[in-house]
Amino acid sequence: MPAYHPLRWHLLASLLLALIDGVATLALLLLCYFLFRAYRLSRSELFLFFFLGFSVLAAGETARTLMLVAAFLANSPPLAFFLVHGAGPAPLLLQTVALALIAAGYALEIAQLRRSQGEQPDAAAALVPLALVPAWQRPWSGLFLTLSFVNVALSLFVLLNAVSVHLSTRSTTSLLPVIAFALLLLSNLTLPVAVATASEELFLASKALYLLGLMAFLALAVRVARG
Repeated sequence: MPAYHPLRWHLLASLLLALIDGVATLALLLLCYFLFRAYRLSRSELFLFFFLGFSVLAAGETARTLMLVAAFLANSPPLAFFLVHGAGPAPLLLQTVALALIAAGYALEIAQLRRSQGEQPDAAAALVPLALVPAWQRPWSGLFLTLSFVNVALSLFVLLNAVSVHLSTRSTTSLLPVIAFALLLLSNLTLPVAVATASEELFLASKALYLLGLMAFLALAVRVARG
């Protein structure tokens, strides 16, 4: 049986993470393009908030990918390792902003659905994301865990709203966001465990789930943009 080489595995894991990040960045850029087309075609405020939220993620991931390429070209393994493995809380903070925008979009969508059905919108539901956003008020030492908790809470809120919209519309199109946000929720649940246990395998799993969630959303955006 071949010997296990930790250094070789870490190098392979770093390359896999860099590959996943690169594919995710391309998926995000395509997603933003098709979400904007979907918004222009449907004039749905929900797709506008989808576009804004994923544009925040795309901007951050594009900047990190460009820095990662520069780090590899400059032959700087420490910088490359830092960028591949999250670059601190910055990606989590961008994801918090993105999820807050998407959650706000779903809150408006749910309110409009209830008005169309003759019901009164629940004001408390729309305030939930706003109560979770100010993570910067916590001590910096716990910023990563705080942002992880906020992102899990926002992901769960968005997923529940996506399920609610799907149950109201019963359409195949509304099922894709449910699948996408379920995968993003699993990714956000896996990430803090991976960091706490220093597990490369779980970190890879978190990134893979994130990428699958983006692909599900990209399928939705392409479907709506094509009418």
